[in-house]
Amino acid sequence: MNVTNPLHELRQAREEARKAKDKLAEVVYITTISADGYPATRPVFSREITGDGVCLYLSELSPKFRELTANPKMTLTFHWPDIGRVFRVTGDASVIDNPAMESYWSSRHPTAQALAHFYEHVQQQSTAMASRDVLTNGIEKTKATLEKKGKAPLPKTWHCVLVKPHTVEAWTSGGDSRLHHRELYRRSGKDWKKSLLVP
Repeated sequence: MNVTNPLHELRQAREEARKAKDKLAEVVYITTISADGYPATRPVFSREITGDGVCLYLSELSPKFRELTANPKMTLTFHWPDIGRVFRVTGDASVIDNPAMESYWSSRHPTAQALAHFYEHVQQQSTAMASRDVLTNGIEKTKATLEKKGKAPLPKTWHCVLVKPHTVEAWTSGGDSRLHHRELYRRSGKDWKKSLLVP
């Protein structure tokens, strides 16, 4: 049967996780496909959840961005243990313009802003470094450079990635009985169809 957009349920569940002070309320695990064909999963902070999909703010210098550029198929997993909910979103990623990114950037901690510029001007994310000092010293130098400018600009290498889902699975814990409740939403044109799954 046709049903309402499951992204609304996802957004509502995240609000519940926030109210419950779930430590993972802002986290999503994203899975891309690496150049050698293996799934690559890592946690990132999730941003807006809209009626169109889930927005992520990513650096084009990161492996995950290069991977989704080569293969836009992605899976996002939201896990909120404090409210017993899991959502699995599978879809395609694309880069979009998003004015909200500037506002978010301004709210970031100065060290977090410096880290983004460190990636751009000193050493890219996920590359090997000789010691932790490379990072700590590089961050301090980057912060000093940004302080001289008076403001840390939004890096040109930052982009908003929209993951537009084909399917959304909503999982609710059944506790020790393992009688979990699973609903699968599948996009059908402009509509969504829902089916119940055996847990």
